Amino acid sequence: LIAGASNGEGLGDEFLRHIDRTKLLIHLVSVENQDPEKIISDYQTIQDELKKSAYNFDSKVHIVALSKCELADSTTLDKCVSLLNKMNIEPLTISSLNRINIDELINKIYIELDREPEKN
Repeated sequence: LIAGASNGEGLGDEFLRHIDRTKLLIHLVSVENQDPEKIISDYQTIQDELKKSAYNFDSKVHIVALSKCELADSTTLDKCVSLLNKMNIEPLTISSLNRINIDELINKIYIELDREPEKN
């Protein structure tokens, strides 16, 4: 999703219409950039496009996962978490490569879908 998607830029309405059919949205926010302000600005751009669209994404559950956390230093991660907390968002920090908090993310998805997590 890019800036202007709600006005038809990029995949625009086609993509928004597709995600309108979902039960929840998972925002994978890469923290490899190392600039917390830019990371949060990019996330906010997505949020702005969702709000501007003709669809009601506010009624959906949103999960925010700070991905590629193995590539960010602790200062960057802490700042991103702090900035999101100020927006009343509690992100998960995850790494697919190192399997950091992946089980927690999966469990949160199950809980938000009102289902029981699978036992491994």
